[in-house]
Amino acid sequence: RFYLACLLFGLGVFSFATAYAQTDATITLEPEHPGPYEKVTLTLSSYSFDVDLATISWFVNGKTALGGPGERSFSITTGGVGEASLVKARIVLVNGEQIEVDTLLSPQGISLIWEAPESYTPPFYEGRSLPAEGSSIRLVAEPTISSQGKRVPPEDIAYSWYSNGELLTSASGRGKRSATIPLEYLSNSTKIRVVARDTNGNSAAKEVTIYPTEVRPSFYLRDPTLGIDYSRNLGGRFETTGEFTLAFVPYFFSTNNGLGSTASYAWALDGLPIEPETNTALTFRPQESAVGLRTLTVNINNSKRKLQKAVGKLTILFDTR
Repeated sequence: RFYLACLLFGLGVFSFATAYAQTDATITLEPEHPGPYEKVTLTLSSYSFDVDLATISWFVNGKTALGGPGERSFSITTGGVGEASLVKARIVLVNGEQIEVDTLLSPQGISLIWEAPESYTPPFYEGRSLPAEGSSIRLVAEPTISSQGKRVPPEDIAYSWYSNGELLTSASGRGKRSATIPLEYLSNSTKIRVVARDTNGNSAAKEVTIYPTEVRPSFYLRDPTLGIDYSRNLGGRFETTGEFTLAFVPYFFSTNNGLGSTASYAWALDGLPIEPETNTALTFRPQESAVGLRTLTVNINNSKRKLQKAVGKLTILFDTR
């Protein structure tokens, strides 16, 4: 008999085939890289015989799990990290020839943590900082890879980073479990993927899809003693009976060492340019015994991220009579 052996590598999965005929057979996995305690479907295919006409029996760790004519697919739930399950497909062709394909499922785990470090949020902001158009994302991989019953240290693992399917060579390498990756311009999403593998061929993969968000300019009142009152977002309309100071906060605007280094501001009142005290603060002093309505706008642009811009608009109603 002719013996054929081949080794296929996937996410925490070792696969090998032994054929008892001069015939090929391949098992593919869906998902391609199953993790721990995850349902995976194994599908048998071949270019040299009709799988639908063959009688196929599936075995898990030596026990029969499924069998019958044309049973080309079989599903199983993987075990814990490094917990191996041997799946065998035995194929009997219409001419009586027999083929066996073995797949050793040894799932490994990995998770991805990401943040938008350059996206501005005010102090003590409790929400998550979101990435604006073209901003950069920092990601950290947390692998859980086991080899021979021992967890492999993260620094001994090689990481391959991908952005929308393109390998980022400079970000990849042994021990490079973190990466800073810019979002793709003029795209509604960026898919970032990492594949981690150790020296024994164990591997794990994870993918996240990150969506850019719009810069969200907001206005708040600023007290000279207590500072900015972040509990009250003024929205688009503010009524007053006296002097007040506005604070302009462009949520998620990409910054570099503060809002002033890469941002340009243009303040206008009723369409006429005005000069605020600072880039992000303006004191409004209505005249005595006056009543009226004014429209304040603030345009902000980013010299570092050309497509990143926003406009804040506030209607001010005042009555000092």
